[in-house]
Amino acid sequence: MPALLIAEANLTGEVSAGMAGQMTPLIRTAKGFICHAGGPDPADGSRVVEIWESEEDGQNWFDHNIKPNLPPGVVPKHTYYPLHAAVTK
Repeated sequence: MPALLIAEANLTGEVSAGMAGQMTPLIRTAKGFICHAGGPDPADGSRVVEIWESEEDGQNWFDHNIKPNLPPGVVPKHTYYPLHAAVTK
């Protein structure tokens, strides 16, 4: 079942953009990846929204690619929501 991820972290725009540049080529080939969008979090920091074919696929990507590359002490709040469908252009 597709899953929507909403993740928020106390990252500056500069750090977030650097990570996005590094991870974009990798995420495009990640198992279960559907789409990604990121930008500022109104409460300060950065917010990422992604859709994955399953929560397991998204969590696997986070554990093996994002988590090891986060600055020390940064622990994003990330929540998955089940979707009935995911449609892309």
